Amino acid sequence: YLRVRLCTMAAAPIRKAVTLWILLSFSPTALSIANLSDSRGAPPAARQARMLTGERTLCPYSTGSQKFGYIQVSPLTKYFFAAIQADKDPGTAPTFMYFEGGPGGSSLTAALRMNGPCIRDYDTGNLRLNQYSWTGQANGVWIDAPAPTGFSVGPATQGFEDFILDMW
Repeated sequence: YLRVRLCTMAAAPIRKAVTLWILLSFSPTALSIANLSDSRGAPPAARQARMLTGERTLCPYSTGSQKFGYIQVSPLTKYFFAAIQADKDPGTAPTFMYFEGGPGGSSLTAALRMNGPCIRDYDTGNLRLNQYSWTGQANGVWIDAPAPTGFSVGPATQGFEDFILDMW
């Protein structure tokens, strides 16, 4: 089960809500659907999410599954995301979405300095376990948005309304 509190918007497209559900569910079936290289015939939401391959992790000390990839929000724009499962009971844990303030700040900055499973030790420069990580109790999704913030790609968003529409 996934518990996400979404703000109410008139006529919010279902496909982006389904895409969000696919990203946050972390189930092997959902991830294999999202990872299709040839998504013709797949539901629209499956065409929207593309996972990066490989065994890369942001934090080697975290017990939660870590996934990274892109969400296609328009023909020219892809938002980068990092999704990390909760260390405790990820199937029943709440889920948060984090957007860095800015403009121009990557959400991964917060994941490595404030609320992610690891933080950078300023004395050594190495990563260490963050005892105050939000992912200790909740599933987290950090999104670099609007484009071209962080690892996201595409033309610059023209205003806050366009950014909100991209997210829906």
